[in-house]
Amino acid sequence: MLRILITLAALACCGSPAFSETLNSFRHAHGLPALQRNGSLQALAHRHAQSMAMRRTIDHSGFYTERGKAGARAENVAAGCTSESCAIALWAGSSGHRQNMLLPDVRKYGLASSGHYWCLVLGR
Repeated sequence: MLRILITLAALACCGSPAFSETLNSFRHAHGLPALQRNGSLQALAHRHAQSMAMRRTIDHSGFYTERGKAGARAENVAAGCTSESCAIALWAGSSGHRQNMLLPDVRKYGLASSGHYWCLVLGR
């Protein structure tokens, strides 16, 4: 049921083609510096997005044992979005995910999608 609600919220929030929020524009709007895309975090995000798509579920499986040990500080996942701006908007509307995107001590990130499954990995 939660997955369906998340998907419906994602589709509802992002119907406007004029919406073009990115992670760094979101951070900039809140007075925080831009993050640098990082190849290692990008690969971690890509693998997890693919894993979620293959399993058809959203979760943080392996965060502490894999991505956390590889330098990830926080992670956001989503399903149902067809664009980065939709995923950012979905996360911005959720207090925990919003807090992750506004962490002041992170400097780099990886963001990937596989189909409609998204993973954002944030690190120092």
